[in-house]
Amino acid sequence: MIEDMTPRMNWANDAPRSAEVEQAVKVFGNRTSLGIIRYLATIDRANYGALCKALSASDAAISTHLRALEAAAVVVGDIPSGERIGRSVNYSLDPERVRVLSAALLRYALGSGGSLQ
Repeated sequence: MIEDMTPRMNWANDAPRSAEVEQAVKVFGNRTSLGIIRYLATIDRANYGALCKALSASDAAISTHLRALEAAAVVVGDIPSGERIGRSVNYSLDPERVRVLSAALLRYALGSGGSLQ
């Protein structure tokens, strides 16, 4: 399968990278994360179960990528993390944060280091 052939992401030692570039690679460098972003971009919000069903992905995969997307502030839950036990969280996308990270990655890819200056 092609997924088995996907290389690990290693950084070339060629240019400094901003925190936004580092986060952008984590956010956009995975099919499951991109699937969550694309799905949430088409609807207002979705809970964990709806994301698992829509993406035909395992619970563990969705959970792992939701945590990473929340840490990068790309996805926002309507209940703070410390208050979620036993409660259904609805997730929504922060399109502005997606734009910031994609712009930083593009600047880095085009040779400007990915800084926000």
